[in-house]
Amino acid sequence: MKLDRSLIRLHLTMAGYLALGSIAMTKILFGGYRFVPFVLIFASFESVWFGAMWSLSRVRNKSIKTTQESIAKSERSIFSLSVQQAQEKATELLNDPKKISFILAKGAEEPILQRLAPLQRHFFQKFETVGFVCGDARLSRSEIAPSVYNKRYLKIGSDILDLEYVAIPGSEEIYELERIADEEKVVYPSIYHLLLSIADDIYGGD
Repeated sequence: MKLDRSLIRLHLTMAGYLALGSIAMTKILFGGYRFVPFVLIFASFESVWFGAMWSLSRVRNKSIKTTQESIAKSERSIFSLSVQQAQEKATELLNDPKKISFILAKGAEEPILQRLAPLQRHFFQKFETVGFVCGDARLSRSEIAPSVYNKRYLKIGSDILDLEYVAIPGSEEIYELERIADEEKVVYPSIYHLLLSIADDIYGGD
């Protein structure tokens, strides 16, 4: 493992300041230096502890940054797919019972489906509900209705914390809406991109 020289210098500097400060405090409190060896041992342990906490903080921050970069890269990969490619991958995903659960549609088609874009309408003509084995995200015919947060959109699904998956009538693009803001957050090119993105958030790229 490559040593971080700046980290070593920082630890040594901290140890030095802690030792000097501890010696001075011992002189003031006890009027002598007979407790100095114990104080130096304490200062050394304290320096090591502070150094370890600082190092762990750096590792954690680096891990968070790496994770965020990985997520961003994965999203770019999904969003770069054509609709046909996303549909093919989403079909594979829908056939994986370890990740996806669904209920097939039955009965007559509700008139509100006519307001959806062709791919969305075809999706809900086949599925009553599509959910994930892990997580709360789901797309459901029973939820298709004007958005609670913005009547411009049709809600087609939901997720945790009152998040809505919505679409503008006739448009294939899908947005996320939340209670705290009535503006769209993320734009998915199609319902299949949305499925792939949710699955990637939950299960990763396996």
